[in-house]
Amino acid sequence: MVEDGAGAYTLKRKYLHEPARHSEATLDQRVRYVQEYRTQKTTGKLFVFIDESPWAVNSYRLRGRAKRGRRCIVERRRPKPSRWITAITAISDAHGVIHSTFVVGTVDGIIFMNFLVTLFGRLRELRTGSVVLIMDNVGFHNTDEVTTLIADAGHYHLNTAQNSCELNPIEQVFHIWKSHVNIPPDMTSCDNIVSRLSEAFSQVPTSHVRACIAHVTEVLFPRVALREQLHLRQIIAERFPGDPLEDYPAVEGNDQVRDEDNSDTDVDGSD
Repeated sequence: MVEDGAGAYTLKRKYLHEPARHSEATLDQRVRYVQEYRTQKTTGKLFVFIDESPWAVNSYRLRGRAKRGRRCIVERRRPKPSRWITAITAISDAHGVIHSTFVVGTVDGIIFMNFLVTLFGRLRELRTGSVVLIMDNVGFHNTDEVTTLIADAGHYHLNTAQNSCELNPIEQVFHIWKSHVNIPPDMTSCDNIVSRLSEAFSQVPTSHVRACIAHVTEVLFPRVALREQLHLRQIIAERFPGDPLEDYPAVEGNDQVRDEDNSDTDVDGSD
């Protein structure tokens, strides 16, 4: 701790935010988004939240169990090319995780439109009728082709405010999803990894999805009205205190670990 005339300082983790994240213009956009959200809610339509989340193929836990006095070692083969697998996902409070598409690499406009076509087929199977699609402002969410596709299917498109991922409850659902993922260290095939990622989504209960949506509307929306700042990592920490995903690198993953003589008895060489 460092003390000076301004008070006490401690070393903390540093986070990078664009200046626009907490500008007056952004705060105004958040207020308008919440107003439009509530207006659309009075139509009785189902709200479907959509977003993308990456999974790093070489993700691993930063901590593991090992005998006292021994280092905790992870053994894994080098993953095959493509560092990322991206999940495009849609959720709702009535149906939980409705649909996910996994992409090796990143998402572009064509991939996203194919996702929407498949999603709309799934919505027809569920007999949802016209829905409100909630998405962020990334470019390929808002092309003329996407706008036409959504309108032709009879659905409505609402963007969240810019620099406001916290207002899409799917961010919290992604956190729950990643806590269920278990990728063995010797698994490097993208097909097998995608299978594990898909299985983890099936373990996310609809009640948990509903709770994430309620947290945004009942807890965060009032904070928007008060023009408070929003930080996703802080919100996740409040919602899931002591969550093991805090032990992961920036992109969370899951790995099995062992110590140098295959023991599994204590924590990373410390008391």
